[in-house]
Amino acid sequence: EGALSDLDGTTAVGFWTLDINDQDGGDTGTLNSWSVDVTFDGGQDNDFDGVTNCFDCDDNNGFTAPLNVEICDSNDNDCDGDIPVDEIDDDADGETECEGDCDDTNPSSYTGAPEICDGLDNNCDGVVPANEQDGDLDNFIVCNSFVDAGIGLLGGGDCNNTVDTIYPGAPEVCDNIDQSCSSTADDDVDEDMCPVTAEVAATDCLATPECAVETCNTFFHDINGDYGDGCECADDQQFGDSAGNAISVGVMNDGDSVILTGKLPVGGEDWAIVSFPDGTRPGISTPSIVLSNNPDDAYQFELFTDTAGTPYGACSGPLTEFDFVDDASAASGPGEYSLNGTDWPTTLYVKVTRNDGNPAPDCTATYAYQLTVSRL
Repeated sequence: EGALSDLDGTTAVGFWTLDINDQDGGDTGTLNSWSVDVTFDGGQDNDFDGVTNCFDCDDNNGFTAPLNVEICDSNDNDCDGDIPVDEIDDDADGETECEGDCDDTNPSSYTGAPEICDGLDNNCDGVVPANEQDGDLDNFIVCNSFVDAGIGLLGGGDCNNTVDTIYPGAPEVCDNIDQSCSSTADDDVDEDMCPVTAEVAATDCLATPECAVETCNTFFHDINGDYGDGCECADDQQFGDSAGNAISVGVMNDGDSVILTGKLPVGGEDWAIVSFPDGTRPGISTPSIVLSNNPDDAYQFELFTDTAGTPYGACSGPLTEFDFVDDASAASGPGEYSLNGTDWPTTLYVKVTRNDGNPAPDCTATYAYQLTVSRL
């Protein structure tokens, strides 16, 4: 039922027409032949780029069509299904690589970005600022307010970008240079700023600057003043170095004698305790303490009655010889003292020192002193 034209039709991309040839030329009768004419019109070209929406992957963008050349617009210009990687803003900082982002993994780097202290070219001008360059490869840069960008740097505030041993927190060395960037040179513990040397108990970093021995371990002395070999000289008799740890010579009875040997620098001390029991008084034996070998007259000794340093009366010294003559009527020679006004030396603390101004001794046996303690 209906007209033949009802069988004609259209689509978005064309139309068709049904033609019928019958015997009588009307809508009824014998059908002699028929045909369908289909016409394709190519679709719509909405963006006027010469490619219709049948083939254009974005018919609203005049720069997008098959075989187009890719341009930097973050679109699939050639309709191959992929946007080029340099047109994707990976770090979401508003700029792609093709637009000038020099590090598309770092949102702090893009064209015109403010420089921050991270060792990177944040503004993409092709240059890392001088104060963000690690000139001495110590992993510290000059600028402050450091931001760790994960490139191996440890911090900012490097106060000398040409020396790799100078950076914030670096170990100080005794050289009048501020290694740790604290604004003060040689401000660490003296022992930490100086190399370890033999038998040194305490070290002094001098202003000159150089390291010096302040104190030696017990029984050792710095004879030559050379910090490099430390306290190179050991006492032959292992004396104490204070009254509190003086060695004991022992009890000196009639006929006893002992020789002690040692070596000292200026300022060094050797200490010994000697006892002369008075149970056999009066007698003929004489308590005696003598520097029997005293090279260059470099040594002297003093006498005390206790560890508190109480001097032994008028006999305390400094001396090179002490002889106690237990007879008030005996002639008194140099270093000899009578019972008159002086207590019997029941226990004496003997401190041996060097005279200031004498030639500095070495640590050879030829410069050792001998202290003879006797009761003969």
